[in-house]
Amino acid sequence: MLIICIIEISLVFLYSEIMFKMKKIQEKVEKTYRIYSKEEICNIIGSKSLSIRYRNYYAYNPRKNEVLIKEKDSYNLWDIFAIYHEIGHYHDNLKNKIILKHMSVTCLNRLVIIPIFIFITVLRFFYKDERLLFIYLGTVFLCSALIIHRFYFIIKYETSASKDAVINLSNLDGEVDLHDIKRAAYYAVISQGLFVLICMIQGGIMIDSTFYIAL
Repeated sequence: MLIICIIEISLVFLYSEIMFKMKKIQEKVEKTYRIYSKEEICNIIGSKSLSIRYRNYYAYNPRKNEVLIKEKDSYNLWDIFAIYHEIGHYHDNLKNKIILKHMSVTCLNRLVIIPIFIFITVLRFFYKDERLLFIYLGTVFLCSALIIHRFYFIIKYETSASKDAVINLSNLDGEVDLHDIKRAAYYAVISQGLFVLICMIQGGIMIDSTFYIAL
């Protein structure tokens, strides 16, 4: 258990270091390249078939098949990278609704499997029944499998969206040095993967702690 805790703490420090490096790259990009107006952003996005909604963050909503972008008076190159990244998710999902399917599996874990796990653990504490133990072990297995699925999903589709964003940026402006953007894209995927690993380890510690209750 001590070794696992040390590994988790090390991953947390690594995650923090990567987030710090991403922040420094973002600040550098924001200061180096020119500012784009809201009208220019609309021209850059271009596609009439693309559904755009303005929010206070960047995201892709596969359920409504729309890209969410920050509503601002001006945008820098980092904003454009974020927009192209979300459009990359849009294009991936157009192929066969794959992102929506993967997100549905993730929601299944959050809304069904984990609550059942918690409920069975608490119930087992008061009511010792071997049938509950089998249900408990089954939820542990399902939860672990779905978390691994989430890790695979992040690595594959975040990488794909970032590659699309870098390609689009290379066509945007010949003066853009993509080295920093590529590093930031790499750090973004690694940070999300690390976050899932940290959650997996934390979940393992919780399972190990509650297992004795379930016995």
